[in-house]
Amino acid sequence: MRNILYNVAYTYNYFILVYVLVVSFWQIIQLIGSLIIVYSNKRKEYLFGVDSLRKTPELIPISIIAPAYNEGPVIVDSVKGMLNLNYPVYEVVVVNDGSSDDSLEKLIKEFNLRKISYPIQRQVQCAKIRGVYRNPKIPKLTVIDKENGGAKADACNAGINASRYPYFINMDSDCLLDRDSLDWVARVFMNNKDCVAVGGMMRMSNGNEIKDYTVTNFRMPKNWWARFQVLEYSRAFLVGRTFNSQLGCLMVISGAFGAFHKASVIEVGGYSLDTIGEDMDLVMKLHAYMKENKRKYSIVFAPNAICWTQGPETYKELRGQRRRWHAGLMQVMSKFKRLLLNPRYGTVGFIGMPYQFVYELWGPVIELLGLIAMPLSFYLGIITPYGFLLFCTGGLLLGILVSIGAIAVDMAVFNRKVQFKDFLQLAFLALLDNFFYHFVNVVFRLQALFGKRKYKHRWEKITRTSFKDTK
Repeated sequence: MRNILYNVAYTYNYFILVYVLVVSFWQIIQLIGSLIIVYSNKRKEYLFGVDSLRKTPELIPISIIAPAYNEGPVIVDSVKGMLNLNYPVYEVVVVNDGSSDDSLEKLIKEFNLRKISYPIQRQVQCAKIRGVYRNPKIPKLTVIDKENGGAKADACNAGINASRYPYFINMDSDCLLDRDSLDWVARVFMNNKDCVAVGGMMRMSNGNEIKDYTVTNFRMPKNWWARFQVLEYSRAFLVGRTFNSQLGCLMVISGAFGAFHKASVIEVGGYSLDTIGEDMDLVMKLHAYMKENKRKYSIVFAPNAICWTQGPETYKELRGQRRRWHAGLMQVMSKFKRLLLNPRYGTVGFIGMPYQFVYELWGPVIELLGLIAMPLSFYLGIITPYGFLLFCTGGLLLGILVSIGAIAVDMAVFNRKVQFKDFLQLAFLALLDNFFYHFVNVVFRLQALFGKRKYKHRWEKITRTSFKDTK
């Protein structure tokens, strides 16, 4: 029996070593690659000069689709922010998905809306639309009231049906856009005629200074859960998605802020109504459809197109969000398993899918088994305390390196005004993340993988606060 345990533990230790080395190597490549890409784009003035873009006669019109369900505390402020952007040609389509609170009443009262007769062509599937509301003095704004479709995907499809323009942005109704965000999205589409989707940069609005429905200055949140997410978002978006976009295997565009070529989305059937992770599902549908039909296309990440979102500030809400995200990942990986290591799908099949499958989906299980194998390896004499210390120190330093690298890109390249004390807090969080927050997320993801709870296709519930001017 001892020999069996020894052989199992010995083999798994080698597997863990290879796993950590491969993941570490990939993260270092991502960090270096993203730094090179971002600085290169800066030198090419790709990330600057939006003022000249607005003078272009071929400027593309864009529809902002904002699905809403029980967003009463923030809906009015959020819509005011959407109507306050610098972009010259756009519309805002708010879709009330049968809210049980006063979201619709607040919109009608604040913007003096009236119910009108407005024919809507049903291009993608959605629940019944009950009414359309407009105010002739605010021609950019349209509010759609519909029966509850069960989840955000149905409301997104209703917005696609009601929108007028060839490109649309899907964003959460509890978010704020930087005033130039639409310019950066438009620039990507106009410079890449084959582009079908653009992902923007998500940032945490918790704790920041807000004036006139725009985030004006970065401040670290007071809530510790939100603080960890500030670092997490910078690392995931600035490092991971910047590099993956360049390789042509951007697998996820945040459901809170993503831009799409409408005809392409309609061609693949719009948002799927049977999937929890509708945002990733749509991106994968576009990848698969374009590859299978041998169509030239690109899906791009635009780091200067910034959207500010309210992150969960309680353990319960964070757990619910992350378990839901991981359940959605499971569904999408199962649905598109045919892409995995399939040469027909290029870098999506050989880089994006393996990374999502091994590291994102099953990484928590690998780490859990590693924690179980560690004391057994000590007992059997497979590893020494010195080797264990060296292994852990290397992993810790790598995690800090990637986090600090993301912060450096954020501050130096995008000229973010970050107070020195906030930078020190971020650096401290980079250390604490490896000992605490990372493992909290591992537990949440394990619960999603093996928990008995069935994750239904429904709206996510997170406590929202009003976007009033703050200092």
